[in-house]
Amino acid sequence: MPSISPAVLGSAVYTVTDSRGLVADLRLDVVPTSPYAGFQVRFPAAAAGVTATLRRGGVDLDLPVTDGTYSFPAIFTGPSRRIDVIVSTNGPETVLDCEIRATPTAVADEVWSVRARADDPQTWQFTQVNDIGGDPTITRLLCDPVSGFTISAPTLSGGAVREKDTVTLTAAAATGTAAAPTYVGTAPTASYRWTKTGFVPITAFPACSASQTMTFAAPGVYGARTIGIAQEVWFETGCGTVGFLNASAPAQNLTIAPRPQHLALVLDRSGSMAAGSRWQHATTAAQVMANLFIAMRSGVEPADRITELVFEDATCSWHALPISPQITPVLPLSNLAAADGLVCGTNFGSPGACTPIGDGLIKAIDDLGALGVADNPHFTIVLLTDGYENSGTVVVDPNTVVPAAVQRYQVARQAGIVRQNVNSRLSLYTIGVGATVQQDVLDALATQAGGSYRLVAGVDEVEVVTAMTAMASMSQAAETREPDPFAANSPRVVKIESGVNRLAVAVLGTAEGDVIELARRPAGSGSFTPVAATVKKCGSHDFVWVDVAKLFGGDETAVPALDWQITRRSGGTVQSIADEHLLVFVDLFVRTDVVFDRDHYDTGDPIVLTARLRAGDQPVTGASVTVELARPGESLGTYLATNSGNYKPGRPQRPDPHSPKAQMLAHLLHTHDLPDLPIVTPSGFFQDGSDLLYDDGAHDDGQADDGNYANRYLDTDKEGTYTWRVTIEASLPDGSDIRRVLTLSRWVGISVAPQNSPILTAAPIKFETVLRTAVTVVPADAKKELLGPFRAGDVRFAVRDGNFQTGEAQPNPDGVEYPRTDGGVLLSRYDGGYTRIVECPIGGSATVTVTVKGIELPPVVVGEPGTAGGGCLPGCLPGLVGVLLGKLLRLLRRLLRRP
Repeated sequence: MPSISPAVLGSAVYTVTDSRGLVADLRLDVVPTSPYAGFQVRFPAAAAGVTATLRRGGVDLDLPVTDGTYSFPAIFTGPSRRIDVIVSTNGPETVLDCEIRATPTAVADEVWSVRARADDPQTWQFTQVNDIGGDPTITRLLCDPVSGFTISAPTLSGGAVREKDTVTLTAAAATGTAAAPTYVGTAPTASYRWTKTGFVPITAFPACSASQTMTFAAPGVYGARTIGIAQEVWFETGCGTVGFLNASAPAQNLTIAPRPQHLALVLDRSGSMAAGSRWQHATTAAQVMANLFIAMRSGVEPADRITELVFEDATCSWHALPISPQITPVLPLSNLAAADGLVCGTNFGSPGACTPIGDGLIKAIDDLGALGVADNPHFTIVLLTDGYENSGTVVVDPNTVVPAAVQRYQVARQAGIVRQNVNSRLSLYTIGVGATVQQDVLDALATQAGGSYRLVAGVDEVEVVTAMTAMASMSQAAETREPDPFAANSPRVVKIESGVNRLAVAVLGTAEGDVIELARRPAGSGSFTPVAATVKKCGSHDFVWVDVAKLFGGDETAVPALDWQITRRSGGTVQSIADEHLLVFVDLFVRTDVVFDRDHYDTGDPIVLTARLRAGDQPVTGASVTVELARPGESLGTYLATNSGNYKPGRPQRPDPHSPKAQMLAHLLHTHDLPDLPIVTPSGFFQDGSDLLYDDGAHDDGQADDGNYANRYLDTDKEGTYTWRVTIEASLPDGSDIRRVLTLSRWVGISVAPQNSPILTAAPIKFETVLRTAVTVVPADAKKELLGPFRAGDVRFAVRDGNFQTGEAQPNPDGVEYPRTDGGVLLSRYDGGYTRIVECPIGGSATVTVTVKGIELPPVVVGEPGTAGGGCLPGCLPGLVGVLLGKLLRLLRRLLRRP
């Protein structure tokens, strides 16, 4: 535990203990006559490897550390300085005395630095010489930082954690304590670096930052695996270079053990899923994912369970409990042996009713919760939906208008100890299929629960299956592998690296009489040897997997790099397998993760995309990482608001009516003859003009050649989903080659700019004893992209010296009225404005403050005519007369529609 005493500036003598080095920053009055400026360093005479350096203006002078008298009469640039050094042995100590003389001109407050270092921790004494003018000559003193760290995790016991747990490493403060600091004067910056050893790949390592803490997810394992974790810390130079003053903590071992994995696949079976082949593709994807989970987990943990649920609601309304009986498991919670025989025969039913997304998720949580947590399981939910929620007892979108009896998902998921147990151990993955899905909600659901979000704009089988299996891959630490180039009427070959434990293959589009065969050979040469494996016939696809480690004695560390041949035969004749119909998965040894630098983005926020490549302990360097981007060409909110025109919602159409926002979007797309909002696929879109990720230390990737490839994207100028397709091609340390393609999505919302978000007020209207004023905000970002309608959860009005008009929400031809907790309503206008009616006494005024997405806008004052700020909205009827007339017209319409 290195430290400095005393712990404050102003002392003539400092003692540094248990440190290999020290740095003293000095401010000296350098003069040509005695007494001269100087300092003294004492250290044990027996200390090995001692060096000392005097620095000024970027020039270093190595000082002698052996007995003798030395003079350096003309060194350093600028004014010449003479340095005299006397080194002597005084009993068990070596004493280095240094004088600094000006030749000939005196200079006050000249900056110098002294560095001393030994091979091993020592006790040092640093002394001021000539405290000229009463100012301390020592402005800062540093010694080695404190090292050491602790490991914590919810499942940590006896030096072991369970897979899927979040492990936190916490370093001791490098600067020590107040009583025993490692610095005196200005606090230095510290960098903490973490490394690991052990066969299990964890892409979070190596890591370096200024934070004392680091977290990582314990990866999936097939048995207990031990890793070693080491920590290093240094001062001042940042993560690029290890600083002069540094320390290393002794490595600590951590064992990662299997834990029960409980997986629920939650499928939207609402009426909209009947469009085209959407439902067939979704059920095929669910079967492939279930088969993959079984393949990767068989024989690992007997308590593993899997279930598949469908959700729909025939009431097509928001209502109190109970949930719809149509939300039900089609594959009951089963152990893997039982599920293996059930997956391909699962009857998913036919789509037909409404979309209760919240109820589907809560049902899955409740079913998983019934398993209990005595064995500390990890829970995973994968949700696939193609629409906006429009019914149920639990609502996932804070902007959806629902009765008071309906629960919010954020509350419902933690109601009671059983749900809390699941929620605290849950990873949630979401997939949106098609043009009209709640993209922002699906992104938030996933990122808030440690999962990932994927938007599948198209609805063909391959896209849906690939998205579903990608979620399985991420949740179960599996990796996809790309086959060698396609050749007609020939077997396919896939190159697999060493260390692989499991291999799984899905072949889509197979027929009943098809036969799938597997064979292997050493990488790159030799003949193929058939490998016996059971092929599952699942109607739309065939699935087969192999315990590769078992072929090599059950030890994945003994598995060499292999070529695998996949042959499809029909009637004995080899058939082609197209690239898009072949899915190959491996696990464990090589890991490629693609991550974003934050969980949430708004317009104008840069996005740093990072691909982390590891092969066991080793970073994978020299890889080619190419990125394709599909980004919105038009902001969703802007499109809705600017095209609202004379929009009036029609009657909802069964069997799966759109929510108000989905109805407006679908109507406008149909009006403009568009299948979806414009999607742009730019090239050279990163900040540096490329479409590549780099591991060169210059592209937000950390240190060069650490296996982290990154780049920065700046053009987040439209609201919507940004989907990234990352292709990785690399040569591994064992000489084998890999190619992997990963696709992830991330929602970008609107960043509110006060200067572009006007608050408009209508002329106040007298009503009995009060004045009523309509106050409207039109939120927009720095480039005037609109927040748009149906975002009432992002808009907050507050009033001082007045009140909001109260009343129940009513159908409104200009938008949707959202009830507020104060008893009034907020009108979300189709044109992107948000309106509240403010009341204040006649003759008085009130101050209204609007906050949008946490940004407070400049307040406005409303009151008597002539005192109100802003102006009437274009096309609005003035004041209360317009409000009353509008209500009268709506009443007449309802009367005319009655039989």
